[in-house]
Amino acid sequence: LCWVCLVLVVFILLDINTELINLKTKTEQSIANITELNDNWLYMNDIKNKIKTTKEECKTILELIETPNDLTEAQVIEDKYNKALKQSTAVLDVLPVVEESVQKMMTLAENYPQLNIKKFNQIYKKELESLETYYADLKENAEIAHSQQVIWKQVNQTKDSILQWLSDVNIELLDCTNNLDDIEKIKNKLIKYSEEKELNLDLKNNLVEKIKKLQKLNGNK
Repeated sequence: LCWVCLVLVVFILLDINTELINLKTKTEQSIANITELNDNWLYMNDIKNKIKTTKEECKTILELIETPNDLTEAQVIEDKYNKALKQSTAVLDVLPVVEESVQKMMTLAENYPQLNIKKFNQIYKKELESLETYYADLKENAEIAHSQQVIWKQVNQTKDSILQWLSDVNIELLDCTNNLDDIEKIKNKLIKYSEEKELNLDLKNNLVEKIKKLQKLNGNK
């Protein structure tokens, strides 16, 4: 009978030991899950805050931007948009990794409904959609700023070319008035002027079209 009791006690102790081991394993796994859940939550929260601060920083960068009146202003505006675009892109580039953390967190949170992870995820998704919309608008404005800078550069080049031609023509015509006896030379200069005039009239018309493009990009301002 004593042996039977002893065997029963051993079996009971073995059962208790097994339960304790299982409980320890479950506890350790639960702690690991909560730790990972917390890490993912902190990471998501950090990104959510980063989205907010990035938009605020971009807003500061783009403050006081007005319609450019020359190439220098157009270049400054384009640089500002490129800087804001770069900061927004830096956040968007990490979002695929963040999405992995989101999925892990949602899976782990299934066992902890009291954490209300779904509500936090909804807030995060809303911030994300807001950033994507903001980025799309920013990219469009950056492209407009680039176009403005390119056209202003072309306008300056065309204007300088026409002014240089007018200056050259003026010098040559003055030279002709000082040498009226050289009829052949005067004739050749007039022929050259006549040929170049059509080219420069085309440049002038092209300049007018570029200015119209600038006005269109500026909302007809």
